[in-house]
Amino acid sequence: MARRYLQAEYAKAAKNNPNFQIISAQVNDISVEQGIYPCIHSDGEPKLYDAIVLAPGLQFRAAPHRFPNVKVISPYPAGQLSSIDKDAPILVLGSRLAAVDVLVHLAAVRHRGPIDIH
Repeated sequence: MARRYLQAEYAKAAKNNPNFQIISAQVNDISVEQGIYPCIHSDGEPKLYDAIVLAPGLQFRAAPHRFPNVKVISPYPAGQLSSIDKDAPILVLGSRLAAVDVLVHLAAVRHRGPIDIH
């Protein structure tokens, strides 16, 4: 039942924001380009992001600061997400209700940039 609910929520998000996609792929490496842009290496294709939103749920903890200049954002309180440029590519790490909260807020503020969920 939970899986069907999440699939329905993601389908609504994809309908309302054509830049949204769920990526189900193995991440081979994470690096930082130009000192500030997180880069995911998955299936041989690097993808750059302006920000990472950590959405693991209620057990949220601060991100390990392996990359000190990367913009890592908690989805709670959701107002923090408004600091992201509306055209910025965003990586959301987590795919349950916290990620749905992120998508709902970004849709409400009319985020235009690509949103990838791993």
